[in-house]
Amino acid sequence: MSPCTSTFVGRGVLTVVVAWALASSTFALPPWKQTFQELYVDSGPRSLKDAFADNVIGSCKVCHVNGQEKTVRNPFGEALDTLIEGNAGERLQAAGRKGDDAKAAVQAQLDKEFLAALEKVLALPSPSGGGTYGQRIMAGQLPFVPAATGGAAWNTLTDQEKAEGWKLLFDGKTAAGWYSWKTKQPLALGQWVVVDGALTLGKDGGDVYTAEAFENFELELEWKTTGNSGILIRVNPAAGGAIYDVAPEMQIERGMSGSKTAAAALYDIVPVQGETVIHADGWNKVRIRMVNGEGTHWFNGHQVYSYKIGSDDWNSRIATSKWRKSKGFAETAKGHIGLQDHGAAVSFRNVKIRVLE
Repeated sequence: MSPCTSTFVGRGVLTVVVAWALASSTFALPPWKQTFQELYVDSGPRSLKDAFADNVIGSCKVCHVNGQEKTVRNPFGEALDTLIEGNAGERLQAAGRKGDDAKAAVQAQLDKEFLAALEKVLALPSPSGGGTYGQRIMAGQLPFVPAATGGAAWNTLTDQEKAEGWKLLFDGKTAAGWYSWKTKQPLALGQWVVVDGALTLGKDGGDVYTAEAFENFELELEWKTTGNSGILIRVNPAAGGAIYDVAPEMQIERGMSGSKTAAAALYDIVPVQGETVIHADGWNKVRIRMVNGEGTHWFNGHQVYSYKIGSDDWNSRIATSKWRKSKGFAETAKGHIGLQDHGAAVSFRNVKIRVLE
């Protein structure tokens, strides 16, 4: 989801939109700061002036100088990305092909989504301290302190996440905590490698799974791929066979067709329900919540389906799927999290989980 490719590119538009949002929120601009331009550029600290001086990318890359988005982490922009509904650039381009009226309607909707997202982000605590993002902005400060990613800074937890019980399943540097399905031994980097803070599949890397098993949990991660892969839950290493023989899989693919084998579907069981957007060439965010066999899945901020393992609906879906003859399918209540090797290049980052009581 990247509004910077469409609606909010350029200093002028960004200035107006953000200033409007600030003025309409609880974090109204102080009387002596009437515009976002004045607050951030004209009177802002040196880092802000540098960031906006020449090459402003757009709202989702706030405070990034062009070309630095891979070397500077921007939690403010990341927080906006998680709240904006869908890929703004792709939606605007698609609407433009239908005519000016359709494009104007989508533009208006994107404006509303951005403003709603920004107001929520302003109330979030800044990971750099100094209160919320909004409070830092009111004080004339950068909403965050830029930090070079160094490959591992993507995979971090905020103090709030730590307090909520989240823990990282991937540290951004090593394969610690992961096992090879082929060997059932700790994963050694080689076929799987760490590139720019992402656990990335090389050729013939094989499926992998977490060292720890989980029963009731909430899982979040981001993925990017050139083709087919999957996220597996209730993995049972003792079952033998293929990793997916008894483990439900949330599909990873580059397209969403509404079928049971498209991206984000629960593979060959539940298709995506409702509208969502995939970033075919970018990162996509997944959230899976599993409590006592009741699963709910989100994709890029949208809830896409829910199910109850063992229910009549579940059993009827299994009966018409490729798993209808798979003994023990999805019956491992406390299972591992798995990542699939289906031959395509795939990368994972920000893989985190919290156990639910």
